[in-house]
Amino acid sequence: MNILVHGIRKKFSNPLKPLQEELLSAGQDVAKIDYGYILIPITNKFAVTALCHTLDKIPPSTKIIVIGYSNGAWAAIQAAELGYRIDHLIMISPALHVKHAIPETVGNVLVFYSKGDVATLVGRYYRRIINVLPWRWRTPHQFGAAGRYGLQLNDARVKNIQMPDYVRHTFYKHPLIVKTIAKTILEETK
Repeated sequence: MNILVHGIRKKFSNPLKPLQEELLSAGQDVAKIDYGYILIPITNKFAVTALCHTLDKIPPSTKIIVIGYSNGAWAAIQAAELGYRIDHLIMISPALHVKHAIPETVGNVLVFYSKGDVATLVGRYYRRIINVLPWRWRTPHQFGAAGRYGLQLNDARVKNIQMPDYVRHTFYKHPLIVKTIAKTILEETK
């Protein structure tokens, strides 16, 4: 079961629709998590709760593949930190700290990143600013630039795949990139 988790600004478009169509055309089961438009970090629990609600419904024998785009990758990590099993975690342009540890409940991790991704670089600076505020000291924000640099961990489960610089934070606007990501997902999650 492939579970697609979008980023924070899904108000007027569906950036995961091209990837969803590629996976469906390959005969894959696909579920979408739609948590609406959120304000980071105030309402990010909506994203995590929506994903956990879907994961609760999946039978234990089912292979779980979570595909998180941008903030969706961070929501997937948060669900795993709550103890949810994810057999394969696919992160596309993840808005996540480059050194964020992968929970033990996660199997293999694929990270698609682009050196041209400015959005997650901005997320890194946002994290640095927001975490200085006293009300964030106990619950620091974890946005970061993994979408630009990949995950920089000494973890054999993690495989970083660099997309071309022109992809930036918008893989879904590049049909060949979408096809490549879908093909890689199918090969790596057999």
